[in-house]
Amino acid sequence: MNKYGVILIVGGVFIILLFSFLHYVPPKRDVITIIESEYMDKEGIIRDYGRKDNVKLLSESLGLYMEYLLLRGDQKRFDQQFDVLMDHFLVLKGSDTFLKWEIAKGVSTNALVDDLRIINVLLRASETFHNVAYRETALKLFQTIQEKQKTSAGYVDFYDWHHEERADTLHLSYLYVQLLTKLDPAMKSSDVYARFRERHASLFYHEYYSYDTHTFKEEHKGEVNLIDQFLIELQLTSIGKRNEAFYKWAKSEMMNDHKLYGRYTKDRHPKPAVSYESSAVYALGTQYFLDNHDQQMAKEFHQRLAKFKLQSQADYDSIHFFDFINYALADWKYQHQ
Repeated sequence: MNKYGVILIVGGVFIILLFSFLHYVPPKRDVITIIESEYMDKEGIIRDYGRKDNVKLLSESLGLYMEYLLLRGDQKRFDQQFDVLMDHFLVLKGSDTFLKWEIAKGVSTNALVDDLRIINVLLRASETFHNVAYRETALKLFQTIQEKQKTSAGYVDFYDWHHEERADTLHLSYLYVQLLTKLDPAMKSSDVYARFRERHASLFYHEYYSYDTHTFKEEHKGEVNLIDQFLIELQLTSIGKRNEAFYKWAKSEMMNDHKLYGRYTKDRHPKPAVSYESSAVYALGTQYFLDNHDQQMAKEFHQRLAKFKLQSQADYDSIHFFDFINYALADWKYQHQ
């Protein structure tokens, strides 16, 4: 073989190796392995990104992870996260029991949605794992929410126990309707609940309720974030009040275009307001259609979600934990439906 033949062979091998390197996909790893190696600090607290600096330690992340551990029946790790809750997020002030929305200096507020998520998972885990401490903690947290965050018209987004002030708004994506009406039956007669549960003729919901004006308001004028919309629609589905307009629209978009974007205009015929897709939209959409017993559409959303390959990333520095754990929740529910 002459030297030109050798050069061609070596060059071909190099090109093949380079192509393989550029298209290398790391092997798929278990969700818990990823969380413990990429998102968890040495104290067992979840970071909001898979990096070591410029991160936040959120009660949102804790509650979502506990929800996943409950799904998997992992009592040992659930106990460990309960210890994280008690040691790092719980605040006792007199007879009140609060949860910080974030572990950071000077934080003295909670977030209703994160508290209700944790209360809900603790109550369920108490029955599953036969641990009365979970239930006792959940009920103490809810008692404080009732005393500090409930108005005559409904609940508010947050409470600041240092300044003794509460919000005057309620974001509908924060509303765990089924849990609230179970723990507080009087909620069913509240103004905000009555108006929320009404079937809407419109496609999208306004994002929050103002107690000052007693009206629903937009978060962003003329646009919606589909993550917020799916979170709201999941709440409606949980009480048997599906918004048919949204259900048909989401289904039609996926059937025709096989994708959804992160934000849409609030026109009569909504158009994408951004060019990106969101794994969280597909994760929440998968759960939404599972809850609505539409297996075919759940499959469509799950297939689109799988294309993000969130269990096969080289690193998780720029992947928010909310996106990753909602992928994990949706995937587990779909695989074990």
